[in-house]
Amino acid sequence: MSWKVIRTQLIKDRMKETYWEDCGYINDLASIERTILSGGPKSSIAAQMHHSRKSKYPIEAECIAKEIKDGIYVSPKEFQELEDKWKREERIKAERAERERMVEEDVDWRLWLKHGGRP
Repeated sequence: MSWKVIRTQLIKDRMKETYWEDCGYINDLASIERTILSGGPKSSIAAQMHHSRKSKYPIEAECIAKEIKDGIYVSPKEFQELEDKWKREERIKAERAERERMVEEDVDWRLWLKHGGRP
């Protein structure tokens, strides 16, 4: 991987905060950047890989696209705020899903008992 060709400041900022052991993270961001700069994925496999990376790093992918397409740079502070907000929303979604699962399990349990199942 050649990091000489990184164009966006966001990736350069993220690199400054990333240890060598986690260089795969920067490689993934650079791949997102290359795909966007080239006009999108050029094959179905490339599309799957791009989608996978965007799903894994949604905030980074959005910020990279914004910087490339609109010239809008997201500062490290703004990035951290976006990431914190996203993490809160994901935690809320997970908690909601867990509550719904527990309610559904309770309904199933009651139905099980109603039909004579053993507790």
